[in-house]
Amino acid sequence: MKAAVILSSTVSAFPAVAVTAFLLIGSGQTAAQTSTERAQGMRDNTPRWHAITQARLVVSPGRVVEGGTLVMKDGVIVAAGAGVEVPAGARVWALPGRTVYAGFIDLASPLGVPAALKPA
Repeated sequence: MKAAVILSSTVSAFPAVAVTAFLLIGSGQTAAQTSTERAQGMRDNTPRWHAITQARLVVSPGRVVEGGTLVMKDGVIVAAGAGVEVPAGARVWALPGRTVYAGFIDLASPLGVPAALKPA
């Protein structure tokens, strides 16, 4: 009777072990197919143009352009103002009612905060 009990517990554990082994082997083959080599040949180095239009541009402190256009090439600001032309092929972002600042804003800076509003 003991042999039958041992045999039945071994048989019921077999499907779980087989499925686990199958999944581990399959995932190893998938990972082996991933290539990290650089692609050979020429890469696309076309300049990327973006134009933000119809926005309120804060060009510098005290200088605001309403309904202006900001043009960027590869993430660098090329032109900003009211009469700026949008280059052909540029991706246009119409942002009416939005304000665009040309630079980073440090939210923790106390610069320009009145003394009454500064923490003690």
